[in-house]
Amino acid sequence: MDKDLLSSVVIAASVGALVSGVVSEVGKWRERLGRQKELLFTSAVELSKALTARMTLLDPKTAPMSEMTVFEQTYSMLKDMMEHGKLSSANKAWLKAYSDKMVKTVNQ
Repeated sequence: MDKDLLSSVVIAASVGALVSGVVSEVGKWRERLGRQKELLFTSAVELSKALTARMTLLDPKTAPMSEMTVFEQTYSMLKDMMEHGKLSSANKAWLKAYSDKMVKTVNQ
């Protein structure tokens, strides 16, 4: 077999393996990213349902409070925690206001 032909075959196989490896790793990265987003969304839904139920139980006047509003806030808090490892000042303020409201409601 000719040396040029053999080297061409080896180079083509190497390039094919490299491209296949890169495509596989990109696919794994996208899958992990999708799973993280799904976990974040699911956790925010569960947390918002729990908070809304607690608010309604402690103070029936808060029943009209939209679960979507609470979801939006919990999603934002969880996203901050995942991306930055801490809450933003706006989320800290919301959490403090929620906590103060719950303490006030319980003490009444």
